Amino acid sequence: MSQDVIILLNSEEIQAKVKTVGINEITYIRWDNLDGPVYELPKSDILYVKYANGQKEIFNTGANVNKTTKPYISRFQSYIYLGADLFIDSGGPSLDVSLGARTSQYFYIGGGIGCHSLFGRDMGLLYVPFTSDIKFFVPTKSDFNPRLDLSVGGMMFVARPSFGIYMNLGAGFDCRRFSFGAGYQMIVGGGFTSLGYIRLGIRLGK
Repeated sequence: MSQDVIILLNSEEIQAKVKTVGINEITYIRWDNLDGPVYELPKSDILYVKYANGQKEIFNTGANVNKTTKPYISRFQSYIYLGADLFIDSGGPSLDVSLGARTSQYFYIGGGIGCHSLFGRDMGLLYVPFTSDIKFFVPTKSDFNPRLDLSVGGMMFVARPSFGIYMNLGAGFDCRRFSFGAGYQMIVGGGFTSLGYIRLGIRLGK
């Protein structure tokens, strides 16, 4: 004699003798205690049953396994970037830090602050952007995750204290801990015409 095998959505296997298959549930007795009680399981918890004669009866698909056993858990993340700002008649290096959380496989939400320096028309001009950051990820099955970036907030000039509006819109990707981004940025204030930015950085957190 051989036993039936019940495979649950969480990958647990039950060695059993299936007694009945109902509309919403099955009943069985454990193979190691055939004289014992009859147990009942809802079909919604079962991936499939492999019977002693080799036949297999499927109750749920692999998609249901992912939803049941691999829920997405929000986790804290942070980014540290070194980059460059590119303007029509000036440009310079930048340092940015963003602290936030990956709320789903699609979104990162955080807050950022930076220190940017411009050389050219305004030698040694420093400004500090402070932003709300959103990243829209395209889920993949690999370590390469493309994304869209949006940051909106304000900025402060250091040498001549004044404030303005700061925004950037771009695209990039995460590959394991490595992060890259490039795009367009706009400053309202200080008489600047903006062109773009590039950033290379690392991601901290899971």
